Amino acid sequence: MDRKSWIIVTLCVILAGLNLYYTSENQKLAQAEAARIQAEKAKNAPAAAVTATPAAPGAAPSATTAAVPAAPAAVNVPEEKHSLTVGSMTFELTSKGGGIARAVLAGTDKVTLNTNGLEAIGALRREPAGLDAMTYKLTSKSDKSATFEGTSAEGVVVTKTYSLTEGKESDEHLIDLNITLRNTGAAQHRSEEYYLYAGASSALKHDDARYEGFFWNDAGS
Repeated sequence: MDRKSWIIVTLCVILAGLNLYYTSENQKLAQAEAARIQAEKAKNAPAAAVTATPAAPGAAPSATTAAVPAAPAAVNVPEEKHSLTVGSMTFELTSKGGGIARAVLAGTDKVTLNTNGLEAIGALRREPAGLDAMTYKLTSKSDKSATFEGTSAEGVVVTKTYSLTEGKESDEHLIDLNITLRNTGAAQHRSEEYYLYAGASSALKHDDARYEGFFWNDAGS
């Protein structure tokens, strides 16, 4: 066998040895990883079993159970309504969401705004989606204004006053809304996180079934 052949054979033997070495090392690493995973499972198994085990009847609640506050019971408050009418315009107010359920333009307009709205115009919430779940009461009313008041779970008292516009700049199609937030809770309040529902409008063409919903947020979003 010539020198070149010996070199090729030698290289093949070296490569075969390296392959066996790295294969053995990889097997050792795989076995070590499998052992680690088994150890983790064994370590976490008792805690999972304790968490999933229901308490025996009549047993005293644990510290963990006692720390979870109970969900408040749902309050079924009757809906209060009030209407403000000026000219051919009628604003139908409701305590559900503390806002305008519908705005009816009579006369030659014959348009009802927010017929397809998910909630009242003026509904206030902390997220763009969802509904204003706060319970409002109609605290005062007259032929020119109405005031709703509700308190959030965080202790924030929300007061909404709807008033017909007056003076030179008044218009029967406009209504003023004044919202006051008063924090009676212990935590600091962040008022920039509120969203105000501005209602839904039907298409002007009655054969068009598309409807739009609008939102306004003080941060400009």
